[in-house]
Amino acid sequence: MTEPSKAFGHREQLGKAPPLREPFERVPFSPANADDVVAFSVANGSAHDRALLRRLICHLTSAPEGVLVWRDALGLAVVATVVDRVSNGADAGTLEILGARRSLGGQLLVSLVVDPGVAFARSGPRRALHIPLHPWLVDDSAAQTTLEARGFVPAYTCFAMQRPSGAVLPEVPRLEPGYGWAELDDGRIEEAHRATAAMFAGAASASLSPLDDFRRVVVSGPDVWRVLLDGQRIAGMVRLVRLPGNAGKIGLLGRVPAYRGRGLGPHLVAEGLRVLAELGVREVTLDVEADNERALELYRRFGFQVGVRTPVWEIALR
Repeated sequence: MTEPSKAFGHREQLGKAPPLREPFERVPFSPANADDVVAFSVANGSAHDRALLRRLICHLTSAPEGVLVWRDALGLAVVATVVDRVSNGADAGTLEILGARRSLGGQLLVSLVVDPGVAFARSGPRRALHIPLHPWLVDDSAAQTTLEARGFVPAYTCFAMQRPSGAVLPEVPRLEPGYGWAELDDGRIEEAHRATAAMFAGAASASLSPLDDFRRVVVSGPDVWRVLLDGQRIAGMVRLVRLPGNAGKIGLLGRVPAYRGRGLGPHLVAEGLRVLAELGVREVTLDVEADNERALELYRRFGFQVGVRTPVWEIALR
């Protein structure tokens, strides 16, 4: 398993943190202590930026009880959340470990994350629950044995790909007449939400938040959204995320189904890299399902390389 690097936003010193110490106490979560939870997660292995962390714990779980916050004698120890206010091709929520002072495995993973997370998810709207085993947060081999014993099965594997600074940009032909780029504004948000649902229909790893959250993120969030228009119709879309330092991420990239096979993929990637370069980004990352061969081929053409591999496991809730 490839170790995470700073370019992926993961804390390399996670293994040097103080050990976890029993007994553990569950801390009730409310938006009032969101800042503390976010700060702990950022400092202890989170794969997400602060804005997304806040969305996950304040807006994308169906109740505050879906946020699992544990402390021991040394302070906050583990944070996880059940993200169930999203839709995806598997009709699955996600049990996301957001931060842990030390890597979790075996009984600690079960007692602090898996069992309470599954119990909460069973009362929610989703058919299944996914848990990503981020290798810098979870003891992979021990976790898989533990999950099998709890009835989980492998769902898919996600690759985090990285494009280092200095990678050669392939030549991309001009867009055909009638196509053009625009910023995503409030007037196109509902169309963009529908387009995103169509782009990723059937994809287990691509989750779409409700329209109210989607609108809030576009209007007031820090990300840059670029839409590829065919006349006045959305043909494709790319979302760019600025990360600390000189890093950035392509957070979303897709084409509306009617526009697949028309050679628009390279234009979307090139536009994303152009915008990030203007923001001062030199190292770019993105996530993709491991079995999406067409996407992998496209990203490799632009210099992206597979870095961290994250297996995702699933359990049926009903």
